[in-house]
Amino acid sequence: MTTSFSSLDAIFSSPSTHLQMALETLPCQYPLDTVQHLLTALGLPTSLLGERSSILKFTGAPLSFSLRITGLSVLSPSTAAQDRTCVHIHTERSTRKFQVASDKDLKAIARYVLHCKEEKEAATGYLRRAPMGDSALLDFLRTGKFCEVPRFAEAERAVGRGCLLDACVELLGPFGLQPAELDREVVVFGHKYLKGDDGVKITRLAGYVSSPEEMETDIDSDSTYGSLSNSIDFSSAVVVSGLKTADANQLDADCERRLPRVLRKAGVSFDEEAPSKGLVYALSAYSDLVALAKRILAYRNKLLANEDPFEEQGWTGKQYHEPIPLMSRQYLRRLACHRRKSALCNETLVETLLEDRRRDEEAKREEERTKRFEGRTEEMRREWQMKMEGDRRREQEKEQERKEQGKKSWADMVEEDEGDDFA
Repeated sequence: MTTSFSSLDAIFSSPSTHLQMALETLPCQYPLDTVQHLLTALGLPTSLLGERSSILKFTGAPLSFSLRITGLSVLSPSTAAQDRTCVHIHTERSTRKFQVASDKDLKAIARYVLHCKEEKEAATGYLRRAPMGDSALLDFLRTGKFCEVPRFAEAERAVGRGCLLDACVELLGPFGLQPAELDREVVVFGHKYLKGDDGVKITRLAGYVSSPEEMETDIDSDSTYGSLSNSIDFSSAVVVSGLKTADANQLDADCERRLPRVLRKAGVSFDEEAPSKGLVYALSAYSDLVALAKRILAYRNKLLANEDPFEEQGWTGKQYHEPIPLMSRQYLRRLACHRRKSALCNETLVETLLEDRRRDEEAKREEERTKRFEGRTEEMRREWQMKMEGDRRREQEKEQERKEQGKKSWADMVEEDEGDDFA
């Protein structure tokens, strides 16, 4: 059973087993585990997701797609640069930072989560933010204004936690790219135009280096043309596979980032199974974040430009099809919002609310008509039963009269006959 605001003080005054476990870990180095015990005590089931279990996701409605918490967990590396006494709670519209150092901090987190839950349970909606264009998002990346895009800020924090694959998901999410596969070793983006053989796979560079001691090599990144100059930070580097191009300038830039070339240039030995055409990007450098986003967007746009609408729709040219009408601005806006939405998106347009209200009113009217029809049917059934009961009584009376006539003696019948003859 979920806790309410009124019973929150009572729960902390007589803590349960999970709440005692949360209080006993204060202060702690893994705040996400403490928060999970707190939410379990409040009756809110959660699960740990992500590359290093650094994302706390709610498994029950209405918070399953509208709220998540990120921070350090037991699987986080000991060298994580993020603050070990705080967590970040993300909603569709904002991100808030909470300290996890005392029971007062736990109460503040509990109140905020319950407040978000009440907002979601209320029968109200609010306008969704207009999606930003690719150029505006890239400008925020170049200038380092991550606070303007909460998912960019979370990508930077994920790099600090050592969760490079989670950082890639947060980085590319605002551009409308969502992962089709994600585990602790690889992330595959399965966008409409990045699927099948054209999918983009991202892995950590550390998985291809033979000796862990060689991971300490630091290399500076040159952002002039999005290429590498001398070396990169291996601890924050990823390898991107599946990016194809036929552009000569892009091929030259990709050659500078090829995994074998980068590792040979740094004098580092690597596994033979390493992807020869994989591109290396250091996520700790803003320039590489921009270069990674631009490279994947360029590949997506190329696939989009080469798309054959007749082939995608399955048209052979032999059948006649009516021309597709121009889409309205309202539909285009909804379509853009749909392609931009993340797993946290649960916002509602005013038009959608009005449509839902109209649908509910129509359902109520239909229900009233059904009730009236059922009432009339029941009345007709009662009338039919009364009629059948009357007919049955009359039949019984006639049968009784016939039986009484059959009881007359033979002599009585003779007397009646003689009386008739005399008359």
